[in-house]
Amino acid sequence: MEYRCSESDITGVAARPLRDFFAAVTKDDMRAAFELLAADDPDAPRVSDWDEVEFAFNRFFVGPAKLQAAPYASVHLDPEASLMSESTLAARGVYDALGLAVPDRAMPDDHIAYELDGAIALRFAAQHVEPERSGDLADLRRQFITEHMGKWIPAFAQSVRQAGPPPAIEYVARRLEGWLEAEMDEADEAVTRG
Repeated sequence: MEYRCSESDITGVAARPLRDFFAAVTKDDMRAAFELLAADDPDAPRVSDWDEVEFAFNRFFVGPAKLQAAPYASVHLDPEASLMSESTLAARGVYDALGLAVPDRAMPDDHIAYELDGAIALRFAAQHVEPERSGDLADLRRQFITEHMGKWIPAFAQSVRQAGPPPAIEYVARRLEGWLEAEMDEADEAVTRG
């Protein structure tokens, strides 16, 4: 089943619960983010066992064993599939350009939750920037969304699906892909308009 983005996805609203899901620390955090993400979708899976989702979440994205679906751009983009490499520094450069910094240096800057937060910040800045800077910001947004996130998130989502996740995690991966597709279209259109 392919997820089609709703109008709320196109305006960037879906990025927040996606970010919050991947930044979750407890099953309650996961449930809250999932419920926001699935609120307007009657086809969203029903979850009866959040302990199972939390266990799978840790196995897929946290560890301590080898991650089944590493949520880091560098793992999917860089030749050696290592953390804190060129793509990590590229993400950090985007955050720096926006005057942002990752609050927790224990987690690399290219973690999907931070990158989704960067995409949210780029969308917000693009909507509130003075006209003379709008072209530069549109270019930065397109570069980050299309040329950076667009190159690794599909591989990440595929690794999630291939690992046999519970329905809730598979649903979040599909929503992530739908959000990315809509955001890439919007970022490309903004550059064309600018």
